[in-house]
Amino acid sequence: MWAADIAFSTVGLFVARAISAIDQAAFGMSFTLFMATCLFFRNVRDVSLNQRSARRRRGYACDWESRSSKPRARFDFFGLSIALVLLLQRNLGLLELEPKLATRVTEFLSVLVFAIPFQNFATVFLSLSNGLGRTTLPGIMGISSLLMMVVATYCLSFGAFGLPRLDGIGIAVAIVLATIFRCLMSCGLVLQSKFREIKITDTLRILPPWVADKNENGTSIIIDPGSGFGTGSHPTTQLCLKWIEKNDDPNSSLIDYGCGSGILSIAANKFGYARVVGVDNDHQALLNAERNKDLNSSDIVFFHSDDYNDNESYDITVANILLNTIISLRETLISSLKENGILILSGILEQQAYDIIDAFKSDMFLSIVDHQEGWLLMKGEKDKF
Repeated sequence: MWAADIAFSTVGLFVARAISAIDQAAFGMSFTLFMATCLFFRNVRDVSLNQRSARRRRGYACDWESRSSKPRARFDFFGLSIALVLLLQRNLGLLELEPKLATRVTEFLSVLVFAIPFQNFATVFLSLSNGLGRTTLPGIMGISSLLMMVVATYCLSFGAFGLPRLDGIGIAVAIVLATIFRCLMSCGLVLQSKFREIKITDTLRILPPWVADKNENGTSIIIDPGSGFGTGSHPTTQLCLKWIEKNDDPNSSLIDYGCGSGILSIAANKFGYARVVGVDNDHQALLNAERNKDLNSSDIVFFHSDDYNDNESYDITVANILLNTIISLRETLISSLKENGILILSGILEQQAYDIIDAFKSDMFLSIVDHQEGWLLMKGEKDKF
């Protein structure tokens, strides 16, 4: 999403330059203050969520905190973002700007502040979309909102098509409109996802918490879609779930690298694996995984990758992540396995098979054990060639 904001800035500076040097300087300064404020409070929010995630892993957080911490943090911090932007607006004299420039910066900030709540809502919907497996949404939204911003900037800044000419302020208004458009579009696309029951096999299905009937014969996994990838809708997740169900072993331990929503870890626990651990580098995904663990009454330990002890080893390592990430984690994945341990990899496209085989050839031989809709599930055994 931030790539779109950078594009907004580039377009805005280009148009402002065509209007006047004052508008160019004012827009550049105001948009920098605006984005710096949003990013600052986003980082503060993430630190807060990280601490809550760590507390929850240690068993200190209560149930209401896991359910409400992320939405509450988003609302708290976009309120603080608005307050700081307004504070900056009223104290521009501290920057010793020329009066005309200071006035123009104030006007820009007065408009840009309206984009903050919609930007935060768009972030929420993007997280939900990622959890639902719709990972192409950020690119679609970014391009669409950028095109709208370009058209709106031209029309409002130069008074095209009978619209009032706003000069430089038209750029700020266009950014607000594009942000609102991005928010509404992301909301609509998430609502269209209609996450309901997903049948993986005859004996395994994935359910959202709001589906009442959870007593069907077989195994049901309850997943609350959030920022963590993995609701069961993506082919790579389904490939891993099928393998975990087919190869359940009460004597085996399993680690899930890039656990996302925790769906694979929860499946392994439900199918009776002796010990299950999930690892991810996204604190918000881990909060979602903890929530899903509670919904399924699962006995799993989730770690942030920075907190995980690499000295432990497991019978099975599962990594359902993209090719480049898998390759970068090669040594970590191999070292996580016991002697003759099994490595399961997914998130690999059919045309990437030789790349992943070549990357692991010095450690093990990887073979294709299943495929679905152009995606592969690959397996290797440590110390076996």
